[in-house]
Amino acid sequence: MVLSRLFALLLLFLAIFPSCSGYEQLLKSDDFDLKYEKAREYYNKGSYSRALPLFKQLLSVEKGTPREEELMYYIAYSHYGQNDHLIASSLFKNYYTFFPNTARSTECHYMSAYCNYLASPKVSLDQTVTYKAIESFQLFVNAHPKSDSVQAANRMIDLMRRKLETKALSAADLYYKTRNYQAAAIAYTNLLNDFPDIPQAEYINFLVLQSYFEFAEQSTVCKQADRYGQALNTSAKFKELYPESNLLDQAESIQERSAVLRTEAAEECIEQERSRAYLFAEASLRNKDYEKSVRLWESYRTTYSNRSDLDQVQLNILRSRYRLALETVPACSALPEYEKALAAYYYFADEFPGSALLEQAEDVYEDLLESQDQSKKNCDELH
Repeated sequence: MVLSRLFALLLLFLAIFPSCSGYEQLLKSDDFDLKYEKAREYYNKGSYSRALPLFKQLLSVEKGTPREEELMYYIAYSHYGQNDHLIASSLFKNYYTFFPNTARSTECHYMSAYCNYLASPKVSLDQTVTYKAIESFQLFVNAHPKSDSVQAANRMIDLMRRKLETKALSAADLYYKTRNYQAAAIAYTNLLNDFPDIPQAEYINFLVLQSYFEFAEQSTVCKQADRYGQALNTSAKFKELYPESNLLDQAESIQERSAVLRTEAAEECIEQERSRAYLFAEASLRNKDYEKSVRLWESYRTTYSNRSDLDQVQLNILRSRYRLALETVPACSALPEYEKALAAYYYFADEFPGSALLEQAEDVYEDLLESQDQSKKNCDELH
């Protein structure tokens, strides 16, 4: 039994060895006609791995001869037969570039694009090759509008555009699901710009609106007004595009809420900014930075001129002016500062004659006059 198995293996080896040895000898042979004949034979049998090395050897010696065109054709198809689609695409392109007027040129132009189509990866991967395939087919259609393959080319362009649509939509949906609403709104908008005929266009337009509204809601108060305004503009566009939409009620609800929330946000932002300005001015006075205090309080008075607390603001300006005059040296340089402080008191007395803070302002005024007199004496003594 063991001997019979060994004998069978020996026969198999002897059957294979001459074949391998014969192919190796063929590769080393200088009989190019035989190589061409055998390469064609292997090619016709679908044995591309054996045909390809022979075709490449032949091409290296047949450059510039009538046989070069045919060899380039077979080499491209041999790679195609081995599913080397990107290599095959490049080789088919080389063929129709070098031999644009042959009978096979249109076929190779189509095959170059088709190989890119076959190399197009699944939706989750990078789609560079898909874009390249679409471009290749479009060039083919433009170059050969009467070709029988135009219909197939257009069909594959549509299929690949659907793939790109799916990928772009998945990316936008992921932004939305992860609450990255600004990115979602931009991604959905780009999707509609790139694929205006996408079947879900109505719903995607609604998602743009929803994304802008959600983005406004999660924004800081002082950015909300502009972002709710963006939602308002988007809702108006949606209603114009889809006046009979089943989503119209939701769009109008978002529009109404955006209008109300924009007004509220604008008011709240003003109040936050006012409160911040007041605190900064107050801090400068507390920290005895009187020059800065005067500047901040006067800016507050100008910006919020309709506020009910302006008497307190003016009192703080008066106090800051007085303290600034006290700190100014020499005495002669302080005199203009005292005049500014007096002007601050007169402004208070004229604008807020019935203020509950008038008594405090008058106390500062009395101290101010006394200090001014002393400063004048000191200045006279210096001269």
